[in-house]
Amino acid sequence: MAVYYFDASAVVKYYVPEPGSLWTRQLLDAQDPASGQALHVILVAEVTRVEVAAGLASIERVGRIRRAVRVREYQRFTSHLIHPLCRYPHSHRRLCGRSRPHSAPPA
Repeated sequence: MAVYYFDASAVVKYYVPEPGSLWTRQLLDAQDPASGQALHVILVAEVTRVEVAAGLASIERVGRIRRAVRVREYQRFTSHLIHPLCRYPHSHRRLCGRSRPHSAPPA
């Protein structure tokens, strides 16, 4: 298992197709075939919540996505942050992929 730190620009690539999106999705969605557990832990800073909102708004302003897409993808992002099995270290949040956690919660 590898631990990665993603800044907001890397996180946005998961939700909006752009250069680097495939790599980001592969990391976030990678799972052990036997257990179904995520292979990687992704950490993001607390400020990432705001920075992702700004990044998505900027992409909308230039016409790459519509408002409905921006709203939907931001809601997906925030739902991944508040997944019940996510751990919240004091200065970072663990980003959880889709509907499954990327690692087990702390004991």
